[in-house]
Amino acid sequence: MPEIYNGLVGNIKNGTAAIAHMAKWNLDLSRDITDVVSFGSSYKEKEPGVKDWKADADGTADFATGSGQGDLLTAFEAGTKLTFGFYLNATKYFEGDGYIESLSITHDANGVAEVSISVAGTGGVTLELGV
Repeated sequence: MPEIYNGLVGNIKNGTAAIAHMAKWNLDLSRDITDVVSFGSSYKEKEPGVKDWKADADGTADFATGSGQGDLLTAFEAGTKLTFGFYLNATKYFEGDGYIESLSITHDANGVAEVSISVAGTGGVTLELGV
């Protein structure tokens, strides 16, 4: 039976700790494709190459102790590798190690402060299906 994932059950975690006030995440999986060209051939052939992944997340800024967002800033400053979980629901999630590539904070007089992070994956990402 198909399973639909809505925003009420989504989440993003650093290790086992939820990162507070995040409202959106995006995970991009990619693979290099190498062209193979031979003499006399009028078409290129393709071969799959190395895989990669990156992610980004957005939410309301909250750098209070225990929110998890302060840990992201600390990891960015130190170049520390973190383990991220991108949750579809309570038991199904993508998990992989990565580094904070960028962290942006925006503030508007007509709203609340917002934070955006970009994660550069290192190694593979796995889909945990839970039970």
